[in-house]
Amino acid sequence: MSKEARQLMIVISKMTVIPNIKVNSLISRKLLTVRHNMTVREVAKFLYSHGIRGAPIVDDKNNIIGFITTTDISMLIARGEDLDATVDRYMRKTVFTINEDESIYEAMRYMDFNGVGRLVVIDYAGRPLGIITRTDILKALIAVK
Repeated sequence: MSKEARQLMIVISKMTVIPNIKVNSLISRKLLTVRHNMTVREVAKFLYSHGIRGAPIVDDKNNIIGFITTTDISMLIARGEDLDATVDRYMRKTVFTINEDESIYEAMRYMDFNGVGRLVVIDYAGRPLGIITRTDILKALIAVK
């Protein structure tokens, strides 16, 4: 057998390294929420005034019961829906969460799998701590040296 026949050649065209950063290090510590009985119009103003694109919706006991985004509100406007109706009428009832000790890699996978751009970060008791977005992760990846 020739010397060349015992060699293995691997060509790597692209390699990505995701640092082992926990999601809890990237979340904002003040979780902004909207009340279930606010109107869609009020929620739109709230999101705009805080410069955010989505927020969890809470009930009277501060339990997260849904989620609304600026994209959802844009769809409501395009369909001619009642913007003075309460947001709980139009909210997404599925809230995607991730544990605070998970890695940003797991957050990226979970966002991609579910087609969402943000996750509510929870502690081990299930209490919400904040939100992590694709933008938060991108900023963290850019800052890695």
